[in-house]
Amino acid sequence: MQIKNKRTISKAALLIVLIFFANPNIRMVDILPDFVACFIAASILEYHSIRAPFFESARKSFMTLGAVSLIRIPVSIFITTIRSGNVDDYDIIILFSFVFCVIEGMLFYFAVRDLFAGLFYLGQRSEAASLISPFSISKAKKRLYTPEKLKGLTVFAFVIKMCGNSLPEMLLLTKTVDTGAHVQVVNTYALYPYALVLAFILVSWVSVTCIRRFYLYSKEIISEGKFFDAADSMIESNMQSTLNARVKFQCIKRIALLLIISPIFSFTVRLDNVSQINLMPYFMVGVLMIASYGMIVKIYKKSKATLILGIAFSLLSIINAFIEGHFLDTYGYSSLVSNQAAKSAYLPVIFSSILSFIFFVAFIIVFRGFLGSFIGSLNASSSLSISDTGGAVRLMNLWLISAVLHGTARVADTVFRYYPDITVVAVGDQLSNVVTGLIPWFGTVLFCTSLAYLGASYLLFSSVKERASLLLE
Repeated sequence: MQIKNKRTISKAALLIVLIFFANPNIRMVDILPDFVACFIAASILEYHSIRAPFFESARKSFMTLGAVSLIRIPVSIFITTIRSGNVDDYDIIILFSFVFCVIEGMLFYFAVRDLFAGLFYLGQRSEAASLISPFSISKAKKRLYTPEKLKGLTVFAFVIKMCGNSLPEMLLLTKTVDTGAHVQVVNTYALYPYALVLAFILVSWVSVTCIRRFYLYSKEIISEGKFFDAADSMIESNMQSTLNARVKFQCIKRIALLLIISPIFSFTVRLDNVSQINLMPYFMVGVLMIASYGMIVKIYKKSKATLILGIAFSLLSIINAFIEGHFLDTYGYSSLVSNQAAKSAYLPVIFSSILSFIFFVAFIIVFRGFLGSFIGSLNASSSLSISDTGGAVRLMNLWLISAVLHGTARVADTVFRYYPDITVVAVGDQLSNVVTGLIPWFGTVLFCTSLAYLGASYLLFSSVKERASLLLE
């Protein structure tokens, strides 16, 4: 089976990587998240990572950096929860910002080091002279810049970005002074806005300079058109079949990873200080499954029904999230106890949830059939026995059942909230009323179904990855 290889670098994808990496962070908030740039960069390097040295290490560093950047999201939620008890204490934000800056700075350095090592390696051993040649950074083409200097500038720009993210926050550290002590206390809080503006200007200036020069360097490489040929020249002709197997295996590994990660977004995270709006984007379950489908069709046949149902489920999940978010922002679950207008406004939440569930079930059933056919093609390409195939069928059925059970529990939780129950709880020496759904403990059931869905996904797609490894034997 032939693998379709992309033989060009998308300038749009390259610009996205550069812009997302360059934008300044504010505390733990990253408006253009780095993990998007990391995963796109890793995708760009995929072709070369299995053909030439150093690129695989660079790709792994970008993937790790992307994972760390992605962790910022749940950590930000964690910080919000902690600060809900003490909104005047910024120390927890400063601590996590500094830790993330140090980790991300180290990973980015390793990624850039290995990336340029790979580029220089190819440039010295192939006809792709643009990889190691100076390039023009002026319209008159009189000012030249070397790739070695660009490497240093890239690392410097990211360090400046990390310093601009963390150092101004140090001015907000909590300070204590002993009672009666005669010391002059400098109000560093007053300096914070100026430091923040200065850091933003400095980071933006250095980042724009780096973006421009890196893009000009990449443009020279793309214009020369020998970047991919240089990677191909590293492979001997008798290794072509082995190379195709490695390419297919790498593709299947990414498919399995996406499908293992997708159920994570089925969990529900609700915080009182954000109106109990679910902070986990449920539609990402469908988005990641669609992305995995897109990877499968590169090495297998297409299924229009799978794609259409997946898109429909994702769109309906987004609509349901907006409707529920609007309801919670306007009324809240507690208003369902006695407010008739709130009960009427909650009905669209129920209807959209049921509709989303119907399409989810249809999508998961069709996807299971498509997945079974794909896994069957892997079995035909390897030396698996009938008992091995039967084990895969059982795991796929377990995955399907756990997904449907979770979807059912999710709809049931939405419906149960329409019939609120008031529970009296003791808070210290006082009694307080807590509004829960019709079944107060049903949240635990919902969590368990999400956990089962995640566990079944891990078992199934870990097995798929193991089966794919037999292609290399």
